[in-house]
Amino acid sequence: AVVLAGWPAFIWGQLGVGPKPATFDAIVALGIDRRRIVQMVKTLFQIDTSFPIELREDVSLWPFVLHSVASAFMWYEYHQTHHYVGKVILRLQQCVKEEFSINPRQAHDQLVTWSRA
Repeated sequence: AVVLAGWPAFIWGQLGVGPKPATFDAIVALGIDRRRIVQMVKTLFQIDTSFPIELREDVSLWPFVLHSVASAFMWYEYHQTHHYVGKVILRLQQCVKEEFSINPRQAHDQLVTWSRA
């Protein structure tokens, strides 16, 4: 994983924690309820009873689902600024807009705030 992600290797014989996956801890610290985050994740991936069971909430791959969305939030501003993954950006904005009942501009501003957290 270190090689694939481009992180520098530890010095020979050095132990360390290494890289960690993205989490929602920073935006939870801003006062966003984890339940709302989970609801946005479910909306983003359209998770319902037809979704593969392994990827549903509280099942084996659910942490992977959360880390992937946390990563998308973390990189939102960079991707939006550089016009990467336009459909993903629009979908993130839509999910935030729906969950918080705000307009698209406010959703963008909220995502920028979260990406900087």
